[in-house]
Amino acid sequence: MATTIESASAQSAGIKLNDLVIRLAGEGGEGVVSTGRMLGDAFVRCNLKIFTFQTFPAEIKGGTVMYQLRTNAQPIRTQGDVADCFAVFTQEGYDKYAAQMPSDSYVLFNADEVKGVSDRFTATYGVPMTALAREVGDVITKTTVGAGAIAAMLHMDLSIFEDLLRKRFASKAKKQIAEAQAKGTWQEGQEAPIVAVNLAALRVGYEFFRKLEAESNATTPFRIEPIAGEQKMIATGNRMIALGALAAGCRTYAGYPITPATDIMEELAKFMPQFGGSVMQVEDEIAALGVVVGASYAGQRAFTATSGPGVSLMIEMLGLASMLELPIVIVDAMRAGPSTGMPTKTEQGDLYMAAFAGHGDSPRIVLAPRTVTDCFWVMVEAFNLAEKYQVPVLVLTDQSLAARNESVDRPDLSLIELEPRLVPTTEQLEHFARYEITESGVSPFAVPGTPGGMNFSTGVEHDEGGNIKHDPWVHREMTQKRFRKLQTAIAAGDLNSIEPYGDPAAKLGILAWGSNYGIIQEAVDLVAAKGVVVEFLCPRTLFPVVRPELEPFLQKYDQVLVPENNFQGQYLTILRNEFPELASKLKPVHKYEGLPFTPSEIADAIMEAVQA
Repeated sequence: MATTIESASAQSAGIKLNDLVIRLAGEGGEGVVSTGRMLGDAFVRCNLKIFTFQTFPAEIKGGTVMYQLRTNAQPIRTQGDVADCFAVFTQEGYDKYAAQMPSDSYVLFNADEVKGVSDRFTATYGVPMTALAREVGDVITKTTVGAGAIAAMLHMDLSIFEDLLRKRFASKAKKQIAEAQAKGTWQEGQEAPIVAVNLAALRVGYEFFRKLEAESNATTPFRIEPIAGEQKMIATGNRMIALGALAAGCRTYAGYPITPATDIMEELAKFMPQFGGSVMQVEDEIAALGVVVGASYAGQRAFTATSGPGVSLMIEMLGLASMLELPIVIVDAMRAGPSTGMPTKTEQGDLYMAAFAGHGDSPRIVLAPRTVTDCFWVMVEAFNLAEKYQVPVLVLTDQSLAARNESVDRPDLSLIELEPRLVPTTEQLEHFARYEITESGVSPFAVPGTPGGMNFSTGVEHDEGGNIKHDPWVHREMTQKRFRKLQTAIAAGDLNSIEPYGDPAAKLGILAWGSNYGIIQEAVDLVAAKGVVVEFLCPRTLFPVVRPELEPFLQKYDQVLVPENNFQGQYLTILRNEFPELASKLKPVHKYEGLPFTPSEIADAIMEAVQA
């Protein structure tokens, strides 16, 4: 077991103990991501933290996949700026990513497929993964050979990987064993063929690397060793969205598959029936939100998840939910570009649509989780806000947050309090007015079937009783009532969400949102090491703008950087509209390449701003 003393000793010996960024690249569909995930599982079994990032083509098979994995005993906030190790399985993967690797990195490559490896790296290790896989009986296991070599390069206990392989193939192994038993060819204690061949591939890769290392008379400096502590759970942002919705009492989900949101539906399909709920894959996104609107009208907590093009189709139904004053939740896992764009790449390009899209004036609340853990809690908040204020709530994640794996604490469910929907009193039911004009803007809601709670529900403008009215003063008063909810929520403090980070005595501020949270925290620490202090805010509520929270921060600084992953500076524009008197202080920092910022990119922007 590693201790602080041992860690210090390892550092003085030039050993990187439990501190690693490894990048894998290879052909999509050949097990690169599976190998990366197995590595992550192995690190978590050692009680280490992990943080991953992957970028891959839109095709189901083919093209180059990159999977980056960072691990450390301490909490991790990003995938890391640069990698220590590069494990590459194909020539295309090498050609695409080798130039990004620093010269002090270690390169492990499939010697059967990768040629011309540069000698600028600290060390290179060619393992004939394809040939070794053939020797053990199945060329498909070449990435498993690579996994064994990586385990040896990191000086890890191979039994951890053996256990993970047995777990990974448990379902297929069970089937193979059952078939062999039926034929009478099964011997007790024998591994299923799929497990046996992968174990052989793993071991041959491990032994080959150990031999290489011995022959070179040098050892890699990486050591991954178990430490004491509670083992974390591994989750993606999408998984935490699904679990958060369940914990928030959601019992109806309807959706249509779309990258990168589909995992949410798949997760809910596993668990929702156990809680008495329903998951429906419907014909398109319009139908999905229609189901959600209907379920909410029936009194149930319901939501859908999609990506930008899917939200476009939902806009008319979103307006209906606004007019009916129904609580609904929509998760938009953003991806790059308009139209089909780059479905497997990340971007923060849907904020305008989330805040403003629709015909007429339709109020809504827009939230953005900041971390994988936050994805869980933002869903609890989204459902509570939707129920309390009877408005649509949109939750903006993005591809990098939706798909990445992190080691996270199990949520403390005792902290969850569910906000009830306002229902009419007995007296109110005597002359029930579903859309009663109230000081808060929120009116009592009677679930269909409630005695005395009968009312009209229509997308046409209506009076307090739901009766269709086109009178100018009715539309004015009902519009004001619907929007008054947002001001009520701000005044009640229900949309407060900032968590300052950095030094409040700084001369420069940063205001950002969503998945840039950890990246900017790490950048703030990087510049702090150079004597530059910065204060950073990352509000979870993007719309409406919570002016009482942000105004003191904006007034405090001469310059406020607003980094975001889009071309137009969508959050920056919303802020400038809300604070025209402070607009000149707000400075854009944009990236729109389908990739997240790196901490050093933000740190460079900070240094440029303070030196200007």
